[in-house]
Amino acid sequence: MPVVKERITEEIIEELEGLPKEKLKEVLGFVSYLKAKEAIDPTQAYFWTKGWQKMEAEADKAKKAGKVIGNGTAKRNMSMTLRHLSSAFSVFFPHLLVSV
Repeated sequence: MPVVKERITEEIIEELEGLPKEKLKEVLGFVSYLKAKEAIDPTQAYFWTKGWQKMEAEADKAKKAGKVIGNGTAKRNMSMTLRHLSSAFSVFFPHLLVSV
């Protein structure tokens, strides 16, 4: 192992020794990020942020709870909403032809 790498490794170990468990977990997460960042398209890096992952988890929860119609996209939701409204409209006004 080159001398410079050895010194850096020793310095990292010294810094880690005084950290509390929560911070060590954070460091481990950062190390995982460093290893994976080469495989992640830089234009998609936002997807892997904690904030975005939290929103993804909330969306998954909403889907499981039945709060999302279809795949959740506005276009599909609007189309489905219009079909539902058209269907409901035809119940109350069967003599009118409504198509969506």
